[in-house]
Amino acid sequence: MLSDSRGALIRALPVGLLAGLMFYLNALLPQSFLYPLVWPLLAGAFVVSAVRRLATKPARTKHLIVLAGGVGELAGIVFLLLSTLTLYWVGGSAAAPDVRRAASGQPPLNRAVFTNLLMMALIAIPAAAIIGGLLVTKVHLRRNGPAATAESM
Repeated sequence: MLSDSRGALIRALPVGLLAGLMFYLNALLPQSFLYPLVWPLLAGAFVVSAVRRLATKPARTKHLIVLAGGVGELAGIVFLLLSTLTLYWVGGSAAAPDVRRAASGQPPLNRAVFTNLLMMALIAIPAAAIIGGLLVTKVHLRRNGPAATAESM
């Protein structure tokens, strides 16, 4: 089972990279609100569904959800890196107001923005991927009945 898990993880890497890139590109759109979270949700659902279909042995639900969370973490890291690089590149001319704000005793805005991006990347994006994986698992269990429950626990 361990070699199957490694193979599934390696096959899931492009899905996580693509989900992070799509999340980043969707987040660049003005007034996108929480719509970018659909990409990690779809990535988690896709990975769980694909591994269930391609596995030589029945995959355990716990392993699939961990795999969906790993894909979400990868998507979150890609999003964090791209967002940080974009803010650094775009914010080069906006650094002067931060220095003035810090000198007046107010905390710099960059730390708050980076903290919010970090929370989004490490909590919300993997959570969306796990939810996507859970939704696919629930549909799979509903279609296959109680026999699928015994093999997946």
